[in-house]
Amino acid sequence: IHCVKAFNEIIAVKKRLNPSIPLIIHGFNQNEIILKELIKHGFFISIGTNVLKNNGNAHKAISQIPINQLFFETDDSNMDIRMVYEQAALLLKIPIEELKSLIFNNFNSILTP
Repeated sequence: IHCVKAFNEIIAVKKRLNPSIPLIIHGFNQNEIILKELIKHGFFISIGTNVLKNNGNAHKAISQIPINQLFFETDDSNMDIRMVYEQAALLLKIPIEELKSLIFNNFNSILTP
């Protein structure tokens, strides 16, 4: 889901419809309050190149996202996804190979809910 300034509405729609498919918030770079609400309501969170910005929301938020609700992306950036994974592994204090495995498990979990 690409959401701009409508997170309360997205959460309300999810509550009302109770979809059977997993919902992923694309390019998350919002504040901690929004993040906590999305996590509480079972959204997956995809973080992109903003995780590389030391003062960005994504950089600050990544450690608060349950690993089983996390994805990574580069969207339309020309940046190599490996840079996002390297920064994420550093921030999460886990080996990059372990992080790759965990994210792959998340991918498999949404394909076979």
